Amino acid sequence: MDFRPGVNEDAVTLLYAAQRHAGTFHGGDLLAAAKAAWQLATGNGWFLVAADSSGERIVGTATTIGECSIVDTSRRHDGLEVLVVAGMIAGPYGIARAAARSRSMGASAVHCFYLGGWSGKILGCDTSNRMVAPTTHLETSASMPSARG
Repeated sequence: MDFRPGVNEDAVTLLYAAQRHAGTFHGGDLLAAAKAAWQLATGNGWFLVAADSSGERIVGTATTIGECSIVDTSRRHDGLEVLVVAGMIAGPYGIARAAARSRSMGASAVHCFYLGGWSGKILGCDTSNRMVAPTTHLETSASMPSARG
């Protein structure tokens, strides 16, 4: 990676924003994100699993909204469709790692939901659902295929 001034300022800015957001994520923004994740999961029959600490807060809050299914990470995910939940991300690696883990545990499909930052494809996720701002809209796109083999 090139750290010369001006070369990677966008990446550093994105990383800073993601870290700052994770530390201050609460209240109305948390509830809005939890509602969106809850609606995606319950509307599609997906099981929720967190990819990071903000994802844990979103999943936890989603359980207070209504009935939803949560992945038991100590058991296999055979045949389950999983929604990997994360906060604002600066890159796809944490979600891709969580998606790979779910697939290795038997999940039949893996989707992701996150709060912005990264806008590219995420390896291992069948669809990506990026909440641009908790009070605005949700972007859904087909993601990259998994590295099944």
